[in-house]
Amino acid sequence: MAVLQTKRERLLMGLTALAVVFGGGYLFVFRPVIAMYRDLDSEIAKAREQYAAAKDKYIRSKQIRAEFEHIRESLSLEGTEQKKQEQINSELTRLVDENHILPHQQSPSSGENIDDFKIYSFDLKTIETDWPTLAAFLYAVENTPAVLEVQSLTVAKNPGRNLPPNKTIKVDIRISRLIEHKLARTERRGRRR
Repeated sequence: MAVLQTKRERLLMGLTALAVVFGGGYLFVFRPVIAMYRDLDSEIAKAREQYAAAKDKYIRSKQIRAEFEHIRESLSLEGTEQKKQEQINSELTRLVDENHILPHQQSPSSGENIDDFKIYSFDLKTIETDWPTLAAFLYAVENTPAVLEVQSLTVAKNPGRNLPPNKTIKVDIRISRLIEHKLARTERRGRRR
């Protein structure tokens, strides 16, 4: 029996061998390489997402640390009790002036100790203003770098007649300022020893 005797048989056998080599190469070499490439591509995409998330967390942590330091600085004031109260009063006066709030009476109260902190309160009484000005002032109090809080707010319609539009309401506000009270902390540390 003679195999591959004719030219046609040799051609068919050669084509079959080529088909087996290329088909096997495609199935056993090329497809696994493509699958590995696609897996590598998806791993790279996941790694990029993880890098972006880690970068965002790092940036946010820096921002939070900066905010924390800023708040920490605003909580500590140097000087005697009198100087601290004067400094807080001047900050509040600046805030009141910037927002065109004109209290008929402005009075500080004595500080109240709470743990390592002291709260200074200030009363702004009989403010004649309008709603937009009051809202702008409250927004400024909320967004000031100092740790300020509106403890009480009383708003009433101004009973006067023929008032200008910028004096439609009467407002009494009590604002408190929180600061770190280092003296209490050092006394407490001394007692622990």
